[in-house]
Amino acid sequence: MDTKISRIAKNAELFSDWEWVPIALRNAMPLDSDWKQITKDNCLGILESHLWTTGSAQANNLGIVTGSPSNLTVLELPQKTGAITTWNKLLAQQDMDVDTFMIQMGESGFQLYFEYTSQLRRIKNEKTGFRIRTTGEFIIAPYSVHEVSGFQYLPFSGFVENSDGSITPTIIKMPKWLKKYLKTL
Repeated sequence: MDTKISRIAKNAELFSDWEWVPIALRNAMPLDSDWKQITKDNCLGILESHLWTTGSAQANNLGIVTGSPSNLTVLELPQKTGAITTWNKLLAQQDMDVDTFMIQMGESGFQLYFEYTSQLRRIKNEKTGFRIRTTGEFIIAPYSVHEVSGFQYLPFSGFVENSDGSITPTIIKMPKWLKKYLKTL
């Protein structure tokens, strides 16, 4: 197996409860236009097939299918939109922190992982900068490489480090106050 595919397979093992889609390195797009049909069971086979037919492993990243397939709703806080400032103000108003799995997206912001809720739709709010990723979408997975900066998406908080160096994420239900706020956007 190609070393790039081996790295992707190792990353997929870390988060085996989620559904995956192979992602091209430089454009954050799935390798297969019919990506919604890809499952964690056939993802690596698609990567190997792509390597065999193209002669190169253009997929250096994995995407996580959000929403009901992986039981995940993800709140993205892009740096350039001011979402992190808005998030910090919200936390100060609530006088609390949200201890769920959080990924630093290179230098471009953060992703907060929550248990899937069917009560939220896809959101890309200009005022707050918040983005909600849910059913029918995907996010770039931890340990993938950011398409522009070349930095990795790395776990930031909300996980336990295991003795073998792997991590176990802590994913909580979205707090009621946050869900209520996001429904107003």
